[in-house]
Amino acid sequence: MKQAISTQQLEDAYDAYGTAVYRLAMAFLGQCADAEDVTQETFCRLPSGTMAGMVSSNCVTRFRQKPLSWFRHRLAATWRSQRF
Repeated sequence: MKQAISTQQLEDAYDAYGTAVYRLAMAFLGQCADAEDVTQETFCRLPSGTMAGMVSSNCVTRFRQKPLSWFRHRLAATWRSQRF
């Protein structure tokens, strides 16, 4: 059975881990809006598992919602930014 989390506990968790969760989501997704959404979804689901696992799961869910053209654009942008 899931235990309810208080507002204060949620605020404390966000203060302690919010930046790290956002940075991890940015590393996965590469877009601010998506990383912000994943960060919010992660903290809304806090009592249900480990934070890193939830961030990863939320990022995978976000990826599945993207059209294939988004991945092609992201991959091309990554290649252009790297120097060989």
